[in-house]
Amino acid sequence: MLICFSAKAQTTLEEYTYVTEGYGEDLTSGRDVKTGYKVKFVGQVNDDIRKCSLSKLIRSNGTEACGIICYWSDENSKKYYCLPHPKSIQGIHEMYFSDLRGKVWVYERAFLISYCLSRYLDWK
Repeated sequence: MLICFSAKAQTTLEEYTYVTEGYGEDLTSGRDVKTGYKVKFVGQVNDDIRKCSLSKLIRSNGTEACGIICYWSDENSKKYYCLPHPKSIQGIHEMYFSDLRGKVWVYERAFLISYCLSRYLDWK
C-alpha cells in the first residue's frame, strides 16, 4: 500500500500513474496536459533508430519539477517513464525501478537514457 504525504516537490502516485499511463494518450489524442500541471521540454538524444527525450512535469503553482517524463522509442516500441523526484516516498522509487528492470535496461536503452539524463537532468 502506498501512502503519499504532502511535500513540496515529491512525485505522488497520481502523478506517477499519469506520466506512465495517461500522458502519452493525452498527447496522441490532442488533449491538453492534465489540469494543474505544465510540461517543459528539457532535451532529446537520438541515435540511428532510438530516441530518448526528457521533459519536466511541473505543478502549475510551482517552479520545480515534481517528476521527469522520460520518453523512449525505437522502431519496435515506445514508452513513457516517470523519474520520481528524489524526495518522493520509497514506494514510488520502487515502482520506477520495477518499470525499468524488465523493460528498459538492455544495453542500448541504458546507454541512451543514461546519456540523456547526464546531459539534461536538472530538477529546478
